[in-house]
Amino acid sequence: MPTYDNLREATTQGSLDDVKYFIEEKGESLYESILYDAVFSVLPLLPHQEKELEKIVEYLISKDAPLRGHEVLCMAVRRRRVQMIQLLVSKGADVNERDSTGLSALDYVNITTVDSLEKQRVLRKNGARTGVELGSFHNPDE
Repeated sequence: MPTYDNLREATTQGSLDDVKYFIEEKGESLYESILYDAVFSVLPLLPHQEKELEKIVEYLISKDAPLRGHEVLCMAVRRRRVQMIQLLVSKGADVNERDSTGLSALDYVNITTVDSLEKQRVLRKNGARTGVELGSFHNPDE
């Protein structure tokens, strides 16, 4: 059973060449939360690192990394990555997916203040709604 440690490290460190190496040369499979790990990578990133991270995410999506079920879009909002939000939405991320607390990506936009208008525009343009607009919140304790 693969551990994915090398692929996870390459993904979170922002090395597209290393990510490609572990997938194409070493034959490592994509693990379920690989996009979440990529988007989660450490803040702040310099502009060239952001571009490399976007290339990694595009590559992973081209290799069928799962866009749904792992709160990837919520994490992109929480990490204040406007270009990443645009990329994920353009590739089919569910703009109304909620995290385990019942919050949607738009809820996180409303919680954060940095770049919130731009993030709201991107999400609303693509049909995003808040958790309240979507209906009752999911309570993981129920």
